[in-house]
Amino acid sequence: MIIINRMFSGGYLNESLGHEIINLFKADNGRHYIYVNPYGTINEDAKDAHKVLLVRAISKYCFEILACASEFKLLLSDELFVCGRKRGTKEELKRQSEMIEAQNIAYGGVLLNELFESENDSPNAAYITFETSNFKKPKFKFYIVDDEKLIDETHFFVPFKFSSQSLKQYVRHESILDKIFAPELWQENDTTKRIRLNEILNFKAKEQNILEIIGKMDDELSFSNWIVYYLRNDAELFLKFASEILRLNISEDTQILREYKNIDIFIKDQNHAIVIENKIKSGINGIRHDLQSDAVRSQLDKYSKIADKQDSGGRARCFLLLPDYSYADRELAKFDEYGRYSVIRYSALLKFFETHECSLKFYDEFKDALRKHASEYKKDFYEIMGERLIMTILRHKGLSS
Repeated sequence: MIIINRMFSGGYLNESLGHEIINLFKADNGRHYIYVNPYGTINEDAKDAHKVLLVRAISKYCFEILACASEFKLLLSDELFVCGRKRGTKEELKRQSEMIEAQNIAYGGVLLNELFESENDSPNAAYITFETSNFKKPKFKFYIVDDEKLIDETHFFVPFKFSSQSLKQYVRHESILDKIFAPELWQENDTTKRIRLNEILNFKAKEQNILEIIGKMDDELSFSNWIVYYLRNDAELFLKFASEILRLNISEDTQILREYKNIDIFIKDQNHAIVIENKIKSGINGIRHDLQSDAVRSQLDKYSKIADKQDSGGRARCFLLLPDYSYADRELAKFDEYGRYSVIRYSALLKFFETHECSLKFYDEFKDALRKHASEYKKDFYEIMGERLIMTILRHKGLSS
């Protein structure tokens, strides 16, 4: 049996230190431990599992492979399986606390049970699930997907649907994952490191962007307004944007409109009409079926037709502005208007604004806000949890304010 364990997923990570972060570090004693989400427990019939595949969700269709652990020693007691998580939690945490102290299972000089002592009243049933002597990371990024349309050289199809609720999934027919465990995909040795206190004493947490502070980092309206502000008020910057991002020669006598007939950004000069639809959090809406042609259409079809009427050639240029982590372009492929829209990624937007100077206010803050959506991950919880782990260690050591 193989356990597929989803890491860095769930609302609790918004404020808490995710226990699964220990999976990606060796303990101070040089051993490697695995915590299986949630609660640290597994089903009794999975006691003989011989692999844990650690993944994180990129989209509802796609999971990135983070690591694979094997050659286990199960660290859950038989009593926990007999009593069950709800009744056996208190005794299991006590038993594991004694084991942690006896074996010096610590990270950065802080015992594991002390790192998560505030969780003692939470549903967690254990601090550790397995000790592993074989932990490997991929040689390069690759993914498992449950939709055959998404297959390519780094996206491997698995013939089952991922559970949208559970953080772990048990695979009993292991042959369906054979391609994923091909040796050429994996590093030969365990490259994980210990957390050394002397390496984190100079740690400085990343400052929050203004949009993070006010809770607007996923707000399409805020980003569309900010983009239009610079394009409207810096003519030279706009002409460079039109040339380098839109690949169009546009006159200076141009209208740049927000929410024109529900189009996020609409650009119009005497020759061109341009649609830029900004999709950060929302999906493709207004889906409908054309009964006469069997085509599947969406709101994007409506926007392109609105713009076509104002384009001198009758065929407007249409763009979909997407975060780098978004799979909305793959969703768009099923719509009849797929060929009308070109995708602009936030990383291209960030590179453009970083390349060109602007004297208008808040330009540096604007570029900093773009970086989140120029990332491959919607929330890079590995980075966030790594920072929280370091801050927790420093706090226990009395070294943080």
